[in-house]
Amino acid sequence: MIEKYIITSTSTRLIITALNRMNMMSLFDVIICGDICTKSKPNPEGYLKAMKFLGAKPEECIVFEDPPAGIHTAKSDGAYVAAYCGSGIKQDIREADISVDSFQEYHKS
Repeated sequence: MIEKYIITSTSTRLIITALNRMNMMSLFDVIICGDICTKSKPNPEGYLKAMKFLGAKPEECIVFEDPPAGIHTAKSDGAYVAAYCGSGIKQDIREADISVDSFQEYHKS
C-alpha cells in the first residue's frame, strides 16, 4: 500500500476546509501544515515529520513538488521527486527525477 501525505506551509484550518470541500480528506494518511512546524520550506522539518509519522525512510518516498525550493529540499532529504507542472506556472524543475502534468498521470492505489 502506498501511503500519501501533504506537507504545506498553509494553515491547518485552510487545508482541512479545502480538502473537506473537495471530498479529499480520506485520500491522505498524514497532513502536515505550516502551523504544525516551527520552520517552513525549504527547511525539511515538514517532510521529516511526515516520514516519521509514516515510519518511512526518505528513499521510500515520492514527493510531488512544484517550486524549486521544495524540489531541492525533498531531493536533499533523499526522496524521489516528481515535479508537478500542471499549474501552468513555469518553474525550474531540473533537480526533479521526473515531471508530471497531472496527478492522475501518476495515480496508484
